[in-house]
Amino acid sequence: MPLSDMARALSQRSADELTPLPSAGIPKEIAPAIEAINDLFGRQAKAELEAEAKAAAQEEMRRRAEAESVIAHVRGETVRNDDLGHSESKSSSR
Repeated sequence: MPLSDMARALSQRSADELTPLPSAGIPKEIAPAIEAINDLFGRQAKAELEAEAKAAAQEEMRRRAEAESVIAHVRGETVRNDDLGHSESKSSSR
């Protein structure tokens, strides 16, 4: 792939396009740069997956804490919400 074609292909990519650049037919002088760009794309894709997994785990923890708080409220127990850093005393209306 001629360098001008590669530059055009890169400029037309969307910001979230992280597929590797083709390395077939590139001049050997530019091969290290293409390898470095593809490595960067791979690291960025991995970071995005890790961020998505972290966000999903945080959401799951938030939902579980919320459910536990509701259960404790129904039971009339004191609820400790570490995310907010304070305690709420829930009294039973039985």
